[in-house]
Formats: sequence, structure tokens, C-alpha cells
Amino acid sequence: MKTTKTFLIALFFISMNFADVYSQRNIRGRVINDDLEVSRFAHIFEFNNEKRYGFDARNLLGRADWDGFFDITIPNEINKLIFTSLGVNAVIELSDNCDYMEIILLLDAAFIGSPSIQEIERRERERRRVFDNLPQLHLEAVRKGIFKNETICHSRIFWSEMERIDEINRQRREREREIREINRQVRRDFRRLSVGDTIQIPFRAQWNRTIRRTTLFPICNQTDVEYFSCIVEGVVIGKFRQRYHNGVSVRGRFLTIRVTNIENCQYDSSELYGRLLRVGNRVGHNMTRDKVIIR
Repeated sequence: MKTTKTFLIALFFISMNFADVYSQRNIRGRVINDDLEVSRFAHIFEFNNEKRYGFDARNLLGRADWDGFFDITIPNEINKLIFTSLGVNAVIELSDNCDYMEIILLLDAAFIGSPSIQEIERRERERRRVFDNLPQLHLEAVRKGIFKNETICHSRIFWSEMERIDEINRQRREREREIREINRQVRRDFRRLSVGDTIQIPFRAQWNRTIRRTTLFPICNQTDVEYFSCIVEGVVIGKFRQRYHNGVSVRGRFLTIRVTNIENCQYDSSELYGRLLRVGNRVGHNMTRDKVIIR
């Protein structure tokens, strides 16, 4: 009885290992770029349509070697891979009968900075032109002895940033709407403030090694920060729509306050606009640009 039980347990673990082995597949191949140069140490991830760069960096499946060859074992449920290396990539859809793949990496769809829609469209057209030329590039790589199979057995996905243009524009319009509303609120607040009113001005703090003091910087009124490291309270003693800076007229919504309370500024030695912060100081503030808390 004991022998039978031991045998069944062993058989169970063997079957589990057997199932694990056959729920995976081995994929080999080579990776180059569109200049037909070996792409050394290209990383291989499972592709994720929902992510900005198409992969989760924590889920690295493997990488190519010095000569661009790779040999990975992946779960059967993975059906898309992304090969990526220093600004180039390839999104591959796997097929059941393709276990050796020869991949050409192209310039990826990540845009540095904030290019215009026209610039995005221009880059996409160029990427699409090179993408459509992949079969010819593949044959050229075969003729040069870099690849060995003339037939491409995998499917290639053109990962387009243009599909996100509508969402990018929607987010941009929403942000512009929020900024317009903030500016309208600033105008309303400025109109209803009077000399003698008490306001609070939030600041962020940064230690200044040169003068060995904490330097305070105002918070932009377009941020949604709710925690402030320093809040200075004061009484409005002047309102201006125009001031002169270095002989140049500047339009805005300017306040002059007299500091009345610095208890919510948790620093022993703070510098504000080049002066040590003290109760009684006169401080200028631009509501057009910087945040104000009205009591």
C-alpha cells in the first residue's frame, strides 16, 4: 500500500513536470537592424498593447547575444513579442509553425519632447515606408549571408503612434481647458481681494549650501500640489495690474503683502527673494503665475 502511494505521488509530479514542459515553446533566431547590422544584446519582452512602450521591463524573456542570435523558452499563451534595442524595435505576432525567426529592428515610435502633429505624421510616413520595404531588406540579408531563410514565417505588426493622436489631442484640449479655468479663477480672486485682506502664499523649500539657508520658491498656480513645505501668511497692502522691471512694463496681477505669520514655515533660517524671512517683511507676489490661498 505504501509503495502504491509513493508511486502515485511520483507519477503526479512527473505529470506536472511533463505538463510544464509541453506548455512552453522554444524560439530561436537572429536580430539585426535596418542597416543590416547585427543588433547586439537586443532585449525580448512580451508585448503589451496597453503600455506606452509596449512592454513591461520586469518581464524580460531573454536577450540576443553578441552576434544577434537568441534562444528563448516562453509560455505557449504568449502570442506577441517585442524586440527592442537603443531606439529600435520590432513587434512580432507568433504563429504555431514558426520557431526560428529572423528579425529586422526599425526606428521605434517613441517621440522625444512634444513634436507637432505634422512632425509626428512625417515620422510615421517614414517609418511606414521602411516597414513596407521589410521583405526586400530580408532578402538582401539572405543574399549577404546574414539570414538563412528566404521565407518569413512570423507576422509583423506596425506599431503606430498615429493611433494615439486623437487621445493626445483630447488630453491637450483638456489641459488647456483646465488652464483657462485656473486663469479665470485667478482673475476673480484678484478682483475680490482688497487692501487689508489676509492671504496665504505656499512655497517649496530647497536647502542652499552656499548661504547655508533654506531658499523658498513660490508654487505655480497651474499645479495640483496640495502639500506645501512652507506657507507664509500676510496682509495685502497693495494691488497692481502693471509694474516696471528693469525699466520694462510688465502686465499681470501683482500683490504686495506684509508678512504677519510664518509659523507654518518649518525652517529656522529661510531666505525669500534674497532676504531673510521675518514677520513684517514686505513681499511682492504675482497671482498670474503663482498660487495664492485666500482665507
